[in-house]
Amino acid sequence: MSLRDRLPAHETITEFEIARLDRLRDSLTLRARGRRLGAMYLLGYFIEITLKSAFFRLLGFRVSEPIRKRELKAAADIAANDLGVRLNTEGYHSLQFWALAIIALRDHIGNPLPSGVLSELNWRSQRMNSHWTSSMRYSRDVTRREDWNRLWADAHWLNANYDTLVGTTPK
Repeated sequence: MSLRDRLPAHETITEFEIARLDRLRDSLTLRARGRRLGAMYLLGYFIEITLKSAFFRLLGFRVSEPIRKRELKAAADIAANDLGVRLNTEGYHSLQFWALAIIALRDHIGNPLPSGVLSELNWRSQRMNSHWTSSMRYSRDVTRREDWNRLWADAHWLNANYDTLVGTTPK
């Protein structure tokens, strides 16, 4: 049986949440070995998966409900048409898109983020977007220690505030 045969038939919030923590551990392992670009690349995927998971939870997806390309497209359509948030050139990999979509969706459903979390997510999403891109996988390592430190601080903050983002903790 090939690896492809062992992978889940589709992604779900459950798969996202398992994968996001795996990518975080993978990132830390690479960083400990001095592989900063690979570590940052995987850390960015941790952030992306975390934001997507939060957005789909807010949309009301069940943890076992499939999230395929068509669900991603539908989410992007909802963000654009109902929330005024449009995909940028990075498409479904855009950290800032998912962060802004979460903010707008929380407002739309009448459960806005607490002001401190809102301002933190706004500025952190801009910073994350400036320190990570999915196209890093095609590049030589030009990262600096401070790039890692900033992205790690943002990922750590996002992980610590995940429950607040999805509205499962009191304001």
